[in-house]
Amino acid sequence: MVDRLERYSLHGSGWSARTAARLLCRGLRAANPYPSIGPVLRVLNGARDPTVADIAREAVQQAWDDGGHAWNRIWRDLWREVQVHTGEGWPGYYRDLPYPMTRFLLTPEPDCAHVPRVRLVACLDRENRHDGSSAAAVLDAAQRSSDLRVRRELMTLLAATDQPDLLGMLEYLFIEGLRNTGNPNRQIAERHALWTGGKPTPLLETVLTNPYTPRRAKNSLCGELGVLAVLCGRSDLLGDYDRDYLGVALLDTVNRRGVPAVLKEKCQQTLREYRLDRRDEPIRPRPPQGQPRRPNGAVGSWPTSYTGTDTAGGGYDGGGGHSGGFGGSF
Repeated sequence: MVDRLERYSLHGSGWSARTAARLLCRGLRAANPYPSIGPVLRVLNGARDPTVADIAREAVQQAWDDGGHAWNRIWRDLWREVQVHTGEGWPGYYRDLPYPMTRFLLTPEPDCAHVPRVRLVACLDRENRHDGSSAAAVLDAAQRSSDLRVRRELMTLLAATDQPDLLGMLEYLFIEGLRNTGNPNRQIAERHALWTGGKPTPLLETVLTNPYTPRRAKNSLCGELGVLAVLCGRSDLLGDYDRDYLGVALLDTVNRRGVPAVLKEKCQQTLREYRLDRRDEPIRPRPPQGQPRRPNGAVGSWPTSYTGTDTAGGGYDGGGGHSGGFGGSF
């Protein structure tokens, strides 16, 4: 029955389509909604008749305003509905957020604790941490949605937000982008690219525009975030990082193919200014308490590359609840 109502609502028009849509949406106004709100969301995003889409939008709006757990069901079902399965690589899908649902999520929410005060940010604040954060899905949609308006509006939100999970994801993507710059695997390099033709990608532009990045370091061993501080001219944050790990990350950036000359010059200047380029002292990374110290190379030698994956305690905690790596999906 639900499948038939959804089909009539999506592909029909006029009185019959509107009636089918009202019957389909009736469950959202009942005490016990449908186990899945997916059919109503699909009508909202893809109805042939604009009037039918308005009926679905009003029903979702009413369910949202009624409070309770309806917002969580809408939020969770939304991200399942927008998954586009590719069957390639991991995780084998990406998020293609439709524009009508984007506009719904960007509706003002006065009680939101972070800026911008819209529904999308409010949902991230309310999420149950045991279920994981949807910040990765938001970043995925901002980069890979087929509708240019969706990508533009989500990037605008990311460039102004102070929501901790979103800031943590922006920092994580910068780290991944920096580590994969110059990667011989072209597909991986393009997927994580921070620069194209020497110019920042939209993702890097967003990171640089956001006034809340970079933040104070929560992991002093993550030298790549020190590189971000150098790129943003935030020398006041460099003291948060372990001297050795920061020096390795700066040297790695200087020697990495594909990094613009401007950033390489800033890194070299920082190495000289903070005496991180001295070769008469061995690097002694500080392992976490209880872990054996890894043997160093010859005195006066610097590693030629550093990825952070083979160092004890090199995991990244971006402040979004992801410790020792990233638990989201891309």
